[in-house]
Amino acid sequence: MTRYFIAIMSVWFFFNQTTYADIKNGYEDELKLSIDNLRNLDSLLESSPENDRLISVHKSVLRRSKMLEKKYSRTQELLDMFKEVSPGIYNAVNQLRDYTEHSTDVYVCVIDETDFTHQGVLATTNVAHSKKSSHVYHSEYGDHSASIKIAHLSHYKMLKVLAHEFGHVLYQVPNLASYWEYFQKTYLKYDNTIAKGHAKNDPSHLSVKKTLRKYLISFSNHRKSNGNEKENIPTDLTIAKKE
Repeated sequence: MTRYFIAIMSVWFFFNQTTYADIKNGYEDELKLSIDNLRNLDSLLESSPENDRLISVHKSVLRRSKMLEKKYSRTQELLDMFKEVSPGIYNAVNQLRDYTEHSTDVYVCVIDETDFTHQGVLATTNVAHSKKSSHVYHSEYGDHSASIKIAHLSHYKMLKVLAHEFGHVLYQVPNLASYWEYFQKTYLKYDNTIAKGHAKNDPSHLSVKKTLRKYLISFSNHRKSNGNEKENIPTDLTIAKKE
């Protein structure tokens, strides 16, 4: 059994001790699958240690597991920090329900800024509904789920950008059917001259502004309660590019 496999199994133990909430680490399922594959390959290698094919596959899966663990850890650190800084907003998203009162999971992934299709984009929140119902949110994680992707930036910027995206889902999830009609009329039928979700009177954009105001108050209170000398979150006031 490899030393890394022993370390990564501690992540597996953490998964199995966790009660899953509605805000989820978007890398969780993929990392769990990779850990399972690595465990199976280790077992096979114990009985066939000279099998070149198995050795090659093991190296490939191990590299992927390390990459996923790094991405998972970055994302989890951000989620844990946000929960500490702004528990009110975190809990509101964590308890989010759609128009039919069905809970909706919000998956968050921290990705490299260069992975975004358009230059200058710091985050995205998907907008889509299920084929079964226009009230049910849908993402790559399935029905009853929303997907947020955040660029890997400074802690301060990521927290603020995540508050921004949480503002979107807080409005869009419970109002999806009506918002989808508005979204099509405002953005999809015309030239893409306005950043989607950010027209002046867009109700989702107004929710973002409201959520950011709450977040900044929470952030300020968190700093005061911890004392500036103890604050481990950068305090620069640079505004995220996409407000």
